[in-house]
Amino acid sequence: MFLTYTEYRTMGGQLSEAEFNRYEFRARAFINEVTHQRVRDESPVRECVKMSAFDLIGQMKGHDTSIGGESVGYASMSNDGVSVSYVDRAKARRDANKELEQTLTLYLADEVDARGVPLLYGGVEYDTLRP
Repeated sequence: MFLTYTEYRTMGGQLSEAEFNRYEFRARAFINEVTHQRVRDESPVRECVKMSAFDLIGQMKGHDTSIGGESVGYASMSNDGVSVSYVDRAKARRDANKELEQTLTLYLADEVDARGVPLLYGGVEYDTLRP
């Protein structure tokens, strides 16, 4: 766990513990995916990882509310000519994912692991290919 419920509440979080647990799990999975598991087993958890998890939890909750709820239904509407445009939910999800990636980049862009590899580096780590 990157962020405990107590830490979350201390930082100003408002979710119930049950909701927090669900979103913390999703935020942790997202951080692990984007960092290629580079922070998964670190102890203690870096402050930048805790802060990013807190922001991701809030954003994920907001995205679930807007994408899954009524607020995304109509993109535009006219009355006389009866023209209605609906929001593309797939595009809304892509946009939400991009926002999550930007948040993670904000917090982890300058961070490196114990070997000096940037946490967000997505290329081949040649030293892991050696026998």
